[in-house]
Amino acid sequence: MKHRYTNGFQTILQVFTRISAQYRLDLLSILKRAKAQGIPVNLNQVRSLAMRENGRSGIFICPDFLPAFIMSYLKDSAPKKILDCWAGIGAMLFPLVQRFEPAVAIGFNKSVSESEVTNLLYPETTIDWRLGDPLLLLDDVGTRFNVVIGCPPFGCRLTSLTLPLENGLVELHDDSGSLLILKASLLLEPGGVGFFIVLPRFTVERGERKVYANLERFGLFVDAALSLPSGTFAPAAQISGLLLIIRREKPSSLFVGELTPEPNNSDILLKNLKIRKAGKIPQLGTLVDPASFRSFPTLVAEREVESLARSLGLPPTPLSEIYTEINLPKRTQEEEFSDLPNAVYLPIIGRTPAVSSLANLQIKAQNYVQIVLKPDKAIAEYVANFFNTPLGQKFRESLSSGVTIPKITKSQLLEAVVYLPDLETQTEIIGIQSALTDFLAQLETLQRQLWDRPRKAKDIQKVIKSLNREEGFDAWVESLPFPIASILWVYHADANVEHKVDHLFHFFEALAEFTAAMILSSYAADKAFYAQESGTWIEDNDSKYRDWVVTSTFGGWRILGERLAKVTRKLLDDKDKRERCLELFGFPNAEFIAMLTDKRLFAVLREVETYRNRWKGHGGVVSSQESRNRLTLLESNVAKIRQVLLDRWDTALLLSPSSSDYSEGVFYYQARKLVGTRTPFKKVVVETSIPMDKRKLYLLHENQKRPVELLPFFRLMESPKTHQNACYFYNRILEDKVRWVSYHFDSDAEVICPDDEVYSALSLLRPADNNTGELNL
Repeated sequence: MKHRYTNGFQTILQVFTRISAQYRLDLLSILKRAKAQGIPVNLNQVRSLAMRENGRSGIFICPDFLPAFIMSYLKDSAPKKILDCWAGIGAMLFPLVQRFEPAVAIGFNKSVSESEVTNLLYPETTIDWRLGDPLLLLDDVGTRFNVVIGCPPFGCRLTSLTLPLENGLVELHDDSGSLLILKASLLLEPGGVGFFIVLPRFTVERGERKVYANLERFGLFVDAALSLPSGTFAPAAQISGLLLIIRREKPSSLFVGELTPEPNNSDILLKNLKIRKAGKIPQLGTLVDPASFRSFPTLVAEREVESLARSLGLPPTPLSEIYTEINLPKRTQEEEFSDLPNAVYLPIIGRTPAVSSLANLQIKAQNYVQIVLKPDKAIAEYVANFFNTPLGQKFRESLSSGVTIPKITKSQLLEAVVYLPDLETQTEIIGIQSALTDFLAQLETLQRQLWDRPRKAKDIQKVIKSLNREEGFDAWVESLPFPIASILWVYHADANVEHKVDHLFHFFEALAEFTAAMILSSYAADKAFYAQESGTWIEDNDSKYRDWVVTSTFGGWRILGERLAKVTRKLLDDKDKRERCLELFGFPNAEFIAMLTDKRLFAVLREVETYRNRWKGHGGVVSSQESRNRLTLLESNVAKIRQVLLDRWDTALLLSPSSSDYSEGVFYYQARKLVGTRTPFKKVVVETSIPMDKRKLYLLHENQKRPVELLPFFRLMESPKTHQNACYFYNRILEDKVRWVSYHFDSDAEVICPDDEVYSALSLLRPADNNTGELNL
């Protein structure tokens, strides 16, 4: 019977998927159809349905790992009275009632449609469902509870509420969801506990009439604030959240951490919470001063700043020790800032560069703060450049707070700690920078002369050769990931001009596939997010684009990568989706993701594709002079790629994991670092918060613990004949097998074998195959 009912509901889902776009059927309509056909529906099926209808119904469904965590937290207490002050469809309340069977269970609903869903889902339940305004419904409850839970809608309107205290009345002004949390928490018994899902702004906004700032006056205290990663509430929203745990007892410190769907991490986080112990990484819990806590991302950024500064050997220095004054712009005068010596202008929003001169401001002066430095402690030019480094940008991120537009406040700067070398080292670095600036000016002059005076080309060429370009090229290649570095090395080592041309074509083809696979892997990690966004990089109606995945063409990978990069740039500019996008990419360095999505990279690939199509289509023997001309053009494009890639891979590790140890939520992996042109690879030890499969490759960014699993479009594997390690790229499907090619290993350049993982990855790029996960050829 169970199998028949499941099939019945699957049929409902399939019908819905086929016709919902035309008829705009919503979740409630589908549930009514299921009931009319006598098909029982459970909460998990409704979650699946909500993902398919992409949030159109506006009904929020709490993810199942949240009530699971709450139940684990309460397992020893067996609560007898539970209140859900905003129950929605009962996704948090119903599992608790099933588990603990309380004598009293009350759920408030303001939405008629959500109330109808609860009636369809739970026709026989002990829950007392009440429909109306929850703030008013609380007045008629007349009892206290062991547990109060709630997830008020995000973005509730601002309103005022007056509540009595022993010494009079208190008027609060906050969003109605926050006011509801306060009023519902007042119904907690002395040993009771509240669990509430809120936006991070709840702990950030601390005005004197805000709820968070007044909890203690009502004898309520936040015991723990657990960050919920962005994507938790998909498809309704991609923003992050907080699970607040509120009690009547004041804790000695605030417990913070990150709650994710991963059971192992959740168990360790709960264990650390119960015994009030810091985990090995902040995500597994740490104890902080409630007054200093603003948000979990800010806390993590602070820890990353400290870690990065230690690795660079830079001592902490209170900013208060190196400045004489900090000035905000004067809005009443013609000049916003006085032009003071040894001053740094730090943007208080965004990532615009800090500067050491008023003349170099890049945005409106009202968006800067002026920091005047003590000349015997710091040099403005050095400090400005420090603020623009990855460490400096992370420092700025750690100071930024706010909801709509995070910004740095003067009060935060007054308490900030920077990481600077001594004055002598600062002076030395400024001198070297001056020499580099002079050197760049000489190069710019040579470049201008090359085009203004073409007859001097040979003289200019001699000057350039004296710069030892070859040594610089070698060092650059050794800094690149092995899959592409190995191809450049073969090109570099081959003296034959025609072979060099072929090697460079292989390099550009591999680079197109490598780059697209990197970006695609990040999105593939979240099926819901992928389903929402993939329409922008997959074209259903373009048969040519659809079929390229089977034959793996240069143009196909280039187009895919270009579209993925464009989508990524847009997501990073979207304040609601930026955090989720960065999380999927493993929180890379800003310069790394800018490199991966750089328009110039794909412009080069497009140009090389044009050359390839033109030259490959031109039959006949190619003269030696034509081969040299072609090589020159391709080498010019390698130089352009070098300008994009620079040293951006220095902050990212391409890893092949092997053995591991596990302790208190942290995995310690022995891994091969796939960088440069040589094997065997250097072995490193990395710490991760999730397990890795030794058969797969991963990307792990500096100071991060969550690697990105890479899709199997390139692999490190033994060649069948020589059993030596080589990098192979997916090339095409041949009947029921996958063809792999190596662009650097001539001894065994082709491997053909079955590979189900590749079929699964390719299905991501064929919309018709997405629902089955199978590649239909």
